[in-house]
Amino acid sequence: MKMEKQKMDYSTLSARVSRIVEEKEPEIFNSHVFQNYGYRLSYAMNEARQEVRREIVEVYIEFYNDNGLEDSIAESLFRNYSTEEERNTPINEEGDVYCKDLDLTVNPGKAYEKAMENERFLNAQHIADDFGLGKEKSNAAGTKYVKQKFRDEVRNINTLRDNYTDLKEYDALNSSIGKEVAKEWFDKLMAYGRGFKHWWIFDAKYFTEAEEVAKEAKLGQEMADQAKKEKPGFFLSKIFTPIRRGFIL
Repeated sequence: MKMEKQKMDYSTLSARVSRIVEEKEPEIFNSHVFQNYGYRLSYAMNEARQEVRREIVEVYIEFYNDNGLEDSIAESLFRNYSTEEERNTPINEEGDVYCKDLDLTVNPGKAYEKAMENERFLNAQHIADDFGLGKEKSNAAGTKYVKQKFRDEVRNINTLRDNYTDLKEYDALNSSIGKEVAKEWFDKLMAYGRGFKHWWIFDAKYFTEAEEVAKEAKLGQEMADQAKKEKPGFFLSKIFTPIRRGFIL
């Protein structure tokens, strides 16, 4: 009875690469970096001779294929060791591209689709950007990535600002995730503005930004008007607040 091939895990990948480096590049293998740091595999890839690097690549490809990470062959290996010209020069009608340094051929379009299928949206966005697949594909992957991480991350003023800015860049403020992030970002800005007012610090910038968000994301005129209504006037924001801050400090 034929035994089923066992999938390669990361420890096996590391062990196999280490054996290659020990045999073919003993100076690298015995170096302080290779022996003591977690990024030994990438260090070996960067420092080894071309023929050794190509041998290491074969192990990486086996690992990626075993674990359903085929898109990483393009996103990680090809992308990091090819030239911009190689990434953007198809060698056939199917759209394959070739990296001379690694003697490696990939199909960026198929890698992108595989990454999207496996919900590896950041990988998909990197592939779209670096292989010239177009802004539409990049934006689609980027939008899905924001939606993916938005569910689990801590939603503070920094993460909300970053997500809103990214979705605006991806022309995705009208999407369902765009509306959700925009509404939460608007509420956070209003809360900050009101919080400062509680301490008699009338900082208009939070309300100004909230008004802009309401208009940009088309959250409704009522929300834009609310931000405008609560925004402090010139005297409170430009004259009284600096004096008040001085007393607090």
